[in-house]
Amino acid sequence: MLLGSLITNHTTENHPPDKWGLLTAQRIAQMIVIDEDSGTPEAVKAREDKRQFEMRLVPIMTKYHAKVQDFEAAALSSGDHHRLTEPLDAERSHLTTMQTAVAEIADLAKINPIFAEHFAKPDIQQHIIDDMLRVDFTSSMDVHRLCYSDKHRGHPTVEAWRTARQKHGAGHAHHFMTQYLARVS
Repeated sequence: MLLGSLITNHTTENHPPDKWGLLTAQRIAQMIVIDEDSGTPEAVKAREDKRQFEMRLVPIMTKYHAKVQDFEAAALSSGDHHRLTEPLDAERSHLTTMQTAVAEIADLAKINPIFAEHFAKPDIQQHIIDDMLRVDFTSSMDVHRLCYSDKHRGHPTVEAWRTARQKHGAGHAHHFMTQYLARVS
């Protein structure tokens, strides 16, 4: 299992799309399991194909991470703090993006017939959406919101969101923001 982390330090600059793209590509490539000790021509070719697959996957994943980050930055740029009240769920905002990314992954997997068969499976594609892209995209969205809130400290809506996020978690803060906005309206 690949573990990776990106350090935030209260800025989105430490989380550029290429870092996310590399991390996501590595995790997806790990889904391809090849006997590392085998010297058969098939295993040697499969290992080379896997390296090529991962290398070609990085710019694809970088492109989709950039799309999600650009969307989140634009949504936050209005300055009305409304984005903080919306659910932190990439599937709601970026399902089409995730589906398109998975289609590109499946197409790239044609580099090897075994990879192609694996990544064409609906359950594998859903796993990539649910357990990889959704998680990574949602984390990226959260980082953008957190950095935005750092820049707008002192505003009552922002402070309410920060409190809700700290108390109830990033994924649940919007529920409490809806309640907060109903009280102050």
